[in-house]
Amino acid sequence: MTALVKRIQQEVQQDECANEQKLIRRLRALAAMAEDIFAVTVSMLTDPQTTVATVARRAATKVQQEQ
Repeated sequence: MTALVKRIQQEVQQDECANEQKLIRRLRALAAMAEDIFAVTVSMLTDPQTTVATVARRAATKVQQEQ
């Protein structure tokens, strides 16, 4: 699970070059493994106070709505 969170972090750090489909796939996997960690991750990615690329925010919102 730690590796998965690290991969999400690495993808998010690519800003607008991040692969939205990879983020969605990894966020779905995280949601299936640990809902609490998923909730914290999505909260951080969708918080308007954080400086996160639009692609990461959009991916997090899509997966959050699926849950």
